[in-house]
Amino acid sequence: MKKILAAIAMTALAATSVNAATILVGTDAGYAPYEYKDPQTNEIVGFDIDLIKAIAKATGNEAKIQKKQPRQATLIYGISERAISLANYLRI
Repeated sequence: MKKILAAIAMTALAATSVNAATILVGTDAGYAPYEYKDPQTNEIVGFDIDLIKAIAKATGNEAKIQKKQPRQATLIYGISERAISLANYLRI
């Protein structure tokens, strides 16, 4: 399952890496340990976040993580309106 998600994320990031860019990632940050808001640092962290940042770095990009409302429609709308580049909320 994680391999499938990683492949999807890598494909999405590779498609945007024609020029070095900042990839805006929307997440609801509500699924520890995959993505959650660290109460000590107030940053969004977790396995998925580490994976997204590593893929972005490998493709010459930077990932900026943004907390969004926990609804698929909000994140999908964010992609369609180009407010975010990748949604880290969709579950298979």
